[in-house]
Amino acid sequence: MSPTNDQQQPLRLLPAPRPTTLDMLFRMFGTVLIPLEAVRTELFRNLNEDRFGRQVGTAAIPLPVTTLQESTKALRYIEIHHLAAHIDQRAGQADDALAKVLGKEQED
Repeated sequence: MSPTNDQQQPLRLLPAPRPTTLDMLFRMFGTVLIPLEAVRTELFRNLNEDRFGRQVGTAAIPLPVTTLQESTKALRYIEIHHLAAHIDQRAGQADDALAKVLGKEQED
């Protein structure tokens, strides 16, 4: 049994990411801390580096950025659970939008 760490903050993910999404991301990136630029080039190809950097961590792209050092020059990462939860949430929103469209088509 591993010792508990009272200093560690619990993840605040609603809803929790699906295991299949986590597995897919781990296979894609090979690590739990994914460099910010790798996330951009693989999943946000439509945004250039500057625009992505401004939007990540805001309402536009609500992903928290993690660093391993207290430095402005520290490498920036997205934690895999946060990215997986974001993908699952966006997929759920797409499902809801499609259900609305299909529901309206059936009414017509």
